[in-house]
Amino acid sequence: NVALPRRMSDAEAPGRQPSLCSIAFDPGRAILACARGHAQPKGAPGWVFVLPADDLQGAQARSYDCRFDPCWIELSPGSRRLAVAEHNGGVEVWRYDSQLRALADCVALPPLAVGGARLSCVRFLDERFLLASVGEVHSPGGILRWDLDDPAAQPVPALVASEISRATRCLAVSPVEEL
Repeated sequence: NVALPRRMSDAEAPGRQPSLCSIAFDPGRAILACARGHAQPKGAPGWVFVLPADDLQGAQARSYDCRFDPCWIELSPGSRRLAVAEHNGGVEVWRYDSQLRALADCVALPPLAVGGARLSCVRFLDERFLLASVGEVHSPGGILRWDLDDPAAQPVPALVASEISRATRCLAVSPVEEL
Protein backbone atom coordinates (compact mmCIF):
# COMPACT_ATOMS: atom_id res chain seq x y z
CA ASN A 1 0.00 0.00 0.00
CA VAL A 2 1.86 3.08 -1.26
CA ALA A 3 0.80 6.70 -0.81
CA LEU A 4 0.82 7.90 -4.41
CA PRO A 5 0.64 11.57 -5.36
CA ARG A 6 -2.85 13.02 -5.59
CA ARG A 7 -2.92 12.88 -9.39
CA MET A 8 -2.29 9.12 -9.28
CA SER A 9 -4.89 8.35 -6.63
CA ASP A 10 -7.60 10.55 -8.13
CA ALA A 11 -9.17 8.78 -11.06
CA GLU A 12 -9.73 10.97 -14.09
CA ALA A 13 -12.92 9.05 -14.77
CA PRO A 14 -14.97 6.94 -12.36
CA GLY A 15 -13.33 3.54 -11.90
CA ARG A 16 -10.29 4.46 -14.05
CA GLN A 17 -6.70 4.79 -12.85
CA PRO A 18 -3.70 6.16 -14.72
CA SER A 19 -1.50 3.42 -16.18
CA LEU A 20 2.18 2.92 -15.47
CA CYS A 21 4.17 2.81 -18.71
CA SER A 22 7.70 1.97 -17.64
CA ILE A 23 9.74 1.49 -14.49
CA ALA A 24 13.42 1.80 -13.52
CA PHE A 25 15.24 0.92 -10.32
CA ASP A 26 17.84 3.10 -8.63
CA PRO A 27 20.58 1.21 -6.75
CA GLY A 28 20.04 3.84 -4.02
CA ARG A 29 16.73 2.13 -3.27
CA ALA A 30 14.20 4.15 -5.19
CA ILE A 31 11.69 3.16 -7.85
CA LEU A 32 11.22 5.51 -10.80
CA ALA A 33 8.16 5.19 -13.01
CA CYS A 34 6.28 7.09 -15.68
CA ALA A 35 2.52 7.11 -16.13
CA ARG A 36 -0.22 8.53 -18.29
CA GLY A 37 -3.92 8.96 -17.70
CA HIS A 38 -6.52 6.71 -19.28
CA ALA A 39 -9.10 9.47 -19.62
CA GLN A 40 -6.72 12.01 -21.12
CA PRO A 41 -6.72 12.62 -24.87
CA LYS A 42 -3.92 10.91 -26.80
CA GLY A 43 -0.69 12.86 -26.52
CA ALA A 44 -1.64 14.62 -23.26
CA PRO A 45 1.21 15.12 -20.77
CA GLY A 46 1.98 12.40 -18.25
CA TRP A 47 4.08 12.15 -15.09
CA VAL A 48 7.29 10.72 -13.69
CA PHE A 49 7.32 9.41 -10.11
CA VAL A 50 10.19 8.79 -7.69
CA LEU A 51 9.23 6.42 -4.90
CA PRO A 52 11.54 5.46 -2.01
CA ALA A 53 11.74 1.65 -2.03
CA ASP A 54 13.03 1.20 1.51
CA ASP A 55 9.71 2.14 3.16
CA LEU A 56 6.91 1.27 0.75
CA GLN A 57 4.29 1.14 3.51
CA GLY A 58 4.66 4.80 4.47
CA ALA A 59 6.46 6.16 1.42
CA GLN A 60 5.25 9.26 -0.37
CA ALA A 61 6.07 9.39 -4.07
CA ARG A 62 7.28 12.63 -5.64
CA SER A 63 5.75 13.45 -9.00
CA TYR A 64 7.07 15.54 -11.89
CA ASP A 65 5.14 16.72 -14.93
CA CYS A 66 6.26 15.57 -18.38
CA ARG A 67 5.74 17.76 -21.43
CA PHE A 68 4.19 14.83 -23.31
CA ASP A 69 2.65 11.37 -23.03
CA PRO A 70 5.51 9.10 -21.80
CA CYS A 71 6.12 5.52 -22.94
CA TRP A 72 9.57 4.59 -21.55
CA ILE A 73 12.07 5.68 -18.90
CA GLU A 74 15.71 4.76 -18.47
CA LEU A 75 18.16 5.54 -15.68
CA SER A 76 21.77 6.18 -16.73
CA PRO A 77 24.50 3.71 -15.67
CA GLY A 78 25.78 6.11 -13.01
CA SER A 79 22.23 6.90 -11.82
CA ARG A 80 22.75 10.60 -12.58
CA ARG A 81 20.27 11.07 -15.44
CA LEU A 82 16.80 9.84 -16.25
CA ALA A 83 15.54 9.79 -19.84
CA VAL A 84 11.79 9.88 -20.51
CA ALA A 85 10.65 9.05 -24.05
CA GLU A 86 7.36 9.40 -25.89
CA HIS A 87 6.21 7.27 -28.82
CA ASN A 88 6.12 10.25 -31.22
CA GLY A 89 9.82 11.05 -30.85
CA GLY A 90 10.12 13.41 -27.89
CA VAL A 91 12.74 12.77 -25.20
CA GLU A 92 13.30 14.61 -21.93
CA VAL A 93 16.43 14.12 -19.84
CA TRP A 94 16.29 14.95 -16.13
CA ARG A 95 19.18 15.23 -13.68
CA TYR A 96 18.60 12.67 -10.93
CA ASP A 97 19.93 13.03 -7.38
CA SER A 98 19.92 9.55 -5.84
CA GLN A 99 20.70 10.90 -2.36
CA LEU A 100 17.67 13.21 -2.36
CA ARG A 101 15.70 10.89 -4.64
CA ALA A 102 14.69 13.90 -6.68
CA LEU A 103 14.64 15.05 -10.30
CA ALA A 104 15.75 18.49 -11.53
CA ASP A 105 16.92 20.42 -14.60
CA CYS A 106 14.76 18.86 -17.31
CA VAL A 107 16.08 19.27 -20.87
CA ALA A 108 13.99 18.44 -23.94
CA LEU A 109 16.13 16.86 -26.66
CA PRO A 110 15.43 17.71 -30.32
CA PRO A 111 12.53 15.52 -31.53
CA LEU A 112 12.90 13.05 -34.34
CA ALA A 113 12.75 14.67 -37.77
CA VAL A 114 11.51 11.48 -39.46
CA GLY A 115 7.80 11.70 -40.30
CA GLY A 116 5.76 8.84 -38.86
CA ALA A 117 8.69 7.58 -36.76
CA ARG A 118 7.89 6.10 -33.36
CA LEU A 119 10.17 5.45 -30.40
CA SER A 120 9.94 2.04 -28.75
CA CYS A 121 12.50 2.61 -26.01
CA VAL A 122 15.62 4.49 -24.98
CA ARG A 123 18.86 3.20 -23.42
CA PHE A 124 21.92 4.99 -22.12
CA LEU A 125 25.09 3.85 -23.83
CA ASP A 126 26.98 5.67 -21.05
CA GLU A 127 26.51 8.98 -19.22
CA ARG A 128 27.03 10.94 -22.45
CA PHE A 129 25.14 9.04 -25.17
CA LEU A 130 21.49 8.03 -25.30
CA LEU A 131 20.22 5.48 -27.83
CA ALA A 132 16.64 5.18 -29.10
CA SER A 133 15.00 2.43 -31.12
CA VAL A 134 12.93 3.92 -33.91
CA GLY A 135 10.33 2.29 -36.12
CA GLU A 136 8.61 4.13 -38.91
CA VAL A 137 4.92 3.48 -39.47
CA HIS A 138 5.27 1.56 -42.77
CA SER A 139 8.93 0.50 -42.83
CA PRO A 140 11.75 -0.64 -40.57
CA GLY A 141 13.44 1.95 -38.43
CA GLY A 142 16.84 1.97 -36.84
CA ILE A 143 18.72 3.15 -33.81
CA LEU A 144 19.49 6.82 -33.18
CA ARG A 145 21.98 8.39 -30.77
CA TRP A 146 21.81 11.71 -28.94
CA ASP A 147 24.94 13.37 -27.53
CA LEU A 148 23.84 14.65 -24.11
CA ASP A 149 26.86 16.97 -23.88
CA ASP A 150 25.19 18.91 -26.74
CA PRO A 151 21.45 18.69 -25.96
CA ALA A 152 20.53 21.00 -28.87
CA ALA A 153 22.10 18.67 -31.47
CA GLN A 154 19.90 16.47 -33.64
CA PRO A 155 20.09 12.70 -33.06
CA VAL A 156 22.36 10.83 -35.47
CA PRO A 157 21.91 7.30 -36.86
CA ALA A 158 23.75 4.64 -34.85
CA LEU A 159 22.28 1.79 -36.90
CA VAL A 160 20.19 2.46 -40.00
CA ALA A 161 17.19 0.60 -41.38
CA SER A 162 19.16 -0.91 -44.29
CA GLU A 163 21.30 -2.80 -41.73
CA ILE A 164 18.30 -4.42 -40.01
CA SER A 165 15.28 -6.13 -41.51
CA ARG A 166 12.63 -5.26 -38.93
CA ALA A 167 11.74 -2.36 -36.68
CA THR A 168 13.65 -2.45 -33.39
CA ARG A 169 11.38 -2.66 -30.37
CA CYS A 170 13.87 -2.89 -27.52
CA LEU A 171 17.56 -2.24 -26.88
CA ALA A 172 20.10 -3.86 -24.58
CA VAL A 173 23.52 -2.41 -23.88
CA SER A 174 26.37 -4.58 -22.64
CA PRO A 175 28.58 -2.94 -20.02
CA VAL A 176 32.14 -2.44 -21.20
CA GLU A 177 35.08 -2.59 -18.84
CA GLU A 178 37.83 -0.04 -19.43
CA LEU A 179 41.16 -1.63 -20.33
